[in-house]
Amino acid sequence: MQIGQNVSIGRYFGLSGVGSSITIEDDVLISERVFITESYHTLPDATYPVRHQSHSIGPVHIGRGTWIGIGVAIMPGVTIGKHCVIGANSVVTHDVPPYTVAAGVPAKVIRRLDGGDDASAQGALGDQNKDND
Repeated sequence: MQIGQNVSIGRYFGLSGVGSSITIEDDVLISERVFITESYHTLPDATYPVRHQSHSIGPVHIGRGTWIGIGVAIMPGVTIGKHCVIGANSVVTHDVPPYTVAAGVPAKVIRRLDGGDDASAQGALGDQNKDND
């Protein structure tokens, strides 16, 4: 696990890992009751106890200047770009582009932040809006 400079982590922070990697860059705010995991149980054989089955593993990367709201869960294999806001009680299951606000279960990009010059943020918002048509 790598934690950058000026990172603030709230009370009741939970972290679960089995050997992949978790990176939190500089100036990240992590609110209370946030859970970050780099693994979760798979269930390929429902007749066998879950605790004895395999894990799905993937690194987690949180970009600089990001704010993670209260009660958020960040799942394996997720990259959250720089200067993002993740809304309270969201479950992040997919990558979040830089300079965006994402919220919900599962979290989806709901807004692009002013000042962001990353074209992938606008693309993500545009692609998401197609689903609502």
